[in-house]
This record gives sequence, C-alpha cells and structure tokens, in this order.
Amino acid sequence: MGEETGAGSLPHGNSHAQQHMGTFQLEVHDDVLAMVNYTLPSFEGKFDPHAYIDWKLKVDAEFDNYDLSEKQMILTASSALTKYALGEWKHLRRHNKVPSTWKDFKMFY
Repeated sequence: MGEETGAGSLPHGNSHAQQHMGTFQLEVHDDVLAMVNYTLPSFEGKFDPHAYIDWKLKVDAEFDNYDLSEKQMILTASSALTKYALGEWKHLRRHNKVPSTWKDFKMFY
C-alpha cells in the first residue's frame, strides 16, 4: 500500500481515463484494484437506458465486494468506458468537470 500517481496505477484499461486523476493514496492493494478493473464490463454509452442500468448495477455489485475510495471507483469505472461514453468522459475532463464521487459519476451517463 503505497502512493501511486494516477495514469500508471492500473495495469490495463483506458490510459486516457486514468490520466488527469492526479496523485492519490491507494487504500486497496494494487492487485485488488487490478482485479476489479478486469471484472468490470465495458460500457459504450449508446442511447440505451436499459444497457446503462444493467452496466451500473453490475459495477455497483462489483464495487460492493471491495472497500474502494471514491477516486478508486471513478478511476476504475472510467477505465471501462468505450466509444461514446469514453468521448463524454474526455469532454468532462477537458472542461474540469470530473465528478468527485461515484454517485456523481453515475449521473453523467
């Protein structure tokens, strides 16, 4: 359990989503965070509310298994974004509107 810098903290995922998160203290071991990252389903962000709800419920259920900080949840969930959802995430980052809580993150999609 050490201090990590955002972009390199997860072994896979979307490096764009991981950038700009700043420095944060990991509360969970890197292996656990990587495991969560690998188990999350991707989300394209199509205009399908059922697909979003299904994704959100799966991610919430996975997060319930671990003691993750708000920043860890946001970082991990953002690494699962693809296509349209990833474009929206990049837009939020460019305009410094990155949500600070998982609840706020879910409101953007």
